[in-house]
Amino acid sequence: MRLISRHLLRSHIAPFILGSLTVVFLFFFQFLILNLDKLIGKGLDNLTILQLISYQMPAFIVLAIPMGVLFSTIMAFGSMSANHEITIIKSSGGSLLSMMFPVLIVSTGITLFNFWLNNEVLPDSNHASKLLLSDIQQKKPTFALENGQFSTQLDGFTILPRDIDSSRGLMRALTIYDNRDAIRKSIITADSGYIRFDRKSEKMVMDLFYGEIIQYSENKVTNQQKIDFDTYRMFIETSGFNLNRSTGSDDTRGDRELKIADMQKRVDKSISNEWNLRRNVNKRISEHINYITKYHKPEEEETNKPEVLKPMFGTRQSKDVAESNVVYDTLEQDMANSVPFAEDLTTTGYGRGNIQTELLNLYNAVFIDIQMVRSRQDEQKAYLVEIHKKYAIPFACIVFALVGCPLGIRTRGGNFGLSAAFSLGFFILYWACLIAGEKFADRGLLAPWLGMWMGNIIVGTMGIIMTFKVNNDNLRIIKVIKSWLIPVKKPQAIES
Repeated sequence: MRLISRHLLRSHIAPFILGSLTVVFLFFFQFLILNLDKLIGKGLDNLTILQLISYQMPAFIVLAIPMGVLFSTIMAFGSMSANHEITIIKSSGGSLLSMMFPVLIVSTGITLFNFWLNNEVLPDSNHASKLLLSDIQQKKPTFALENGQFSTQLDGFTILPRDIDSSRGLMRALTIYDNRDAIRKSIITADSGYIRFDRKSEKMVMDLFYGEIIQYSENKVTNQQKIDFDTYRMFIETSGFNLNRSTGSDDTRGDRELKIADMQKRVDKSISNEWNLRRNVNKRISEHINYITKYHKPEEEETNKPEVLKPMFGTRQSKDVAESNVVYDTLEQDMANSVPFAEDLTTTGYGRGNIQTELLNLYNAVFIDIQMVRSRQDEQKAYLVEIHKKYAIPFACIVFALVGCPLGIRTRGGNFGLSAAFSLGFFILYWACLIAGEKFADRGLLAPWLGMWMGNIIVGTMGIIMTFKVNNDNLRIIKVIKSWLIPVKKPQAIES
């Protein structure tokens, strides 16, 4: 059996590498389509482009490895089934489970590697990729001039070259409008010239030959000054044309840029903040209820007592309060009515308007706390979804190995096209379950663990069923289930 196991594992190597590289290429092609407009015309050097691609590669590999496992198992077992090797092994006393055992062991090792890549390498690469893409977006397009076209790429300058020799970088019949000074303007004309960046790409250097400079005032056009030159060099401050690399902090990292331990810390902190907010809501409600019940007296008690308590919130005296049995301390009736907020001036009873104001304040305070509680819960869901995703995607290697082995035998898919079609179908099914589960979990319709593990559960169940059917060729599942559920009655002994 060891010889068969080595033969099986060797037959998996080439399809695994081919399937994984194919998926990596597809993801890389998708990345180029989505970000091509952000990269074109920015004048990026080859090293920067290679860095951006290297930062994206871990994300492609994490998703490509399970697909490679599925494709390789379908190819290997399908080829053995087409060559009747499976039939020979079974007739020799072997079984599908014994053939699948070394494949599942290797798939477990691939799962551990994929988990390490997903948890240790991918967060840092995602963070570096986000920073580099942000820096590229802030970079201005490469400075370029065209024949007979005005260019305003340099702040404060308008440049018109009438003839450009691209092979030598020489421009002829140049006209440059210097508008940096709002009052003092300059027009520079030159027979020829060169424009280039300095070594640090911080300044633009213009070498002009045989021309003149006309300076005039915006307020008084007749006040002009003319300067002729044979050679003239200008230095122009530029910003945004070079790529400035930024460094981000851990506080700016999103959920896909954190490891499991870091996300768990944020979840624990968010849960602690949520419980503090809940206690704050209960405290507010308790304080407001005690406040209302302490200072509000029933009508029977108010009629028996000449003195009533002063309201805590000053409000304009309403008509109901003015007509009620109100006793003023030292102020007269008209003086009290003239004060907009008579909190410290009157000792009125706690009226209905004050209770409504107090309840409105309670509602506003509690509403804000409840919104913050919901925000904390959404934050917890996002982090928990990402935590379970880091476990679920690597575990798909074992699930796809469990599916690919019986599927290859059933379909006899030893050729590339059929194996690729079945692999793509199951991968789309798994990917759809993963996307839908993530959306449902983020909206609170499913638990985070169920949303992320739903694809593994569905595809894994299908793999177990197919493995059971292929391992027991002529045994029907319905009969087996009935035999499990309905016990077989033992025949009774016949009396002599």
